[in-house]
Formats: sequence, structure tokens, C-alpha cells
Amino acid sequence: MIAEREKDDYPYNLDVDVTEWGPQPPLTPLEDGQIIDLGNRRVTVIACPGHTAGSVTFLDEATRTLFLGDACNCNLELGGSAPGTPGFTSVEKALPYFKRPQSMGNQYDRTYNGHSDFRPLGEPLGKDVLPDAITAGEQIVAGTAVAVVVPSPFRPGAVQHVVTVGRTNVSFVPEGIHEPQVPPIDNLHIS
Repeated sequence: MIAEREKDDYPYNLDVDVTEWGPQPPLTPLEDGQIIDLGNRRVTVIACPGHTAGSVTFLDEATRTLFLGDACNCNLELGGSAPGTPGFTSVEKALPYFKRPQSMGNQYDRTYNGHSDFRPLGEPLGKDVLPDAITAGEQIVAGTAVAVVVPSPFRPGAVQHVVTVGRTNVSFVPEGIHEPQVPPIDNLHIS
């Protein structure tokens, strides 16, 4: 699907570029604030759930680069799974995590995400994208966002709600904006 969508920007060869994975090495979970020591380079793990529950970003101190992966880009999809499922993160819960890397702006000079969008391959993500994603998230949570409903490019037959701020599009599901409300314990009646 990505190869077809990006065929004008990337010379994909599906026989070479998309192959089956071989045996996988054991995985070690990453933790927020963890320092990965690469010898002459230290990389800090920064939790940033929203696109998916386990999304993280990486700050490379040596090159002053923030790697956002899929956590933030010009076409950000928040809540990668359905509300109520184990991997879901609401827009409300994700928003503070997006503000964290922005508050660390004095520690990096450029950002990169996991794939290209609206810029030449290899170019850093624009400095406008993270603040615009945050603004869109704030508008969604406050109920002031102007969203359009469009067909989902990822789920045939489904739609997505999209808020655009600047050139950044943030999609979300209306049921997944806020955290579920739990009734206070003093309102429960036990018999």
C-alpha cells in the first residue's frame, strides 16, 4: 500500500524492498528516560504514545537530532487502535507527551520522522509540524477543532476525522478524544 501511494516519490522495487523477516533477535523493552549508550553517542528514549501506545522518540545528544519516528509527522494518526482496546491512547492522554519533546527544543536543532511527507527525501521535518500537531490536539480536546470527515486511506470502508493546522493533518476517532470517566468511589453503592 505504501509503495503504491509513494510510487511518484520513491523508486520501490517490491521484490527487493519488501521481504519476509527472518529470525528475530530477542527484544528488550525501552523505558522512558532510558539512555542508550552507543560508545561515542548517547541517545535518550522519550515516551510519546498517541499514534500507537508504545510510540517513542529518540534524542541524539551528539548530533542534536530528535527522531520522532511515527510519533509525529505531517499526517499524524492519533489512536492507532480502537477506543477500549489494550493499545489505545486517547488524544487527551497523548497531548502532554507531544508537549514534552517540544519543551526540550533547546536540546535539538532538527527532527526526523519515520517516513517522508511533503518534503524531499532525507530532509528534516519542518519546525512547524510538532507545534501544529500540538495545536490540533489542543483544539480536538477542547472541542474547538474544525474537522473534516474523509475516507480512511488505511481502513477500506472506514472514515477518519481530520483536523489541519498549517500543513499538519491530525486524524482521530471522536470516541477516542477523552479518557473514559470512572465514577468516584463514593458514588458506588455496594450491597
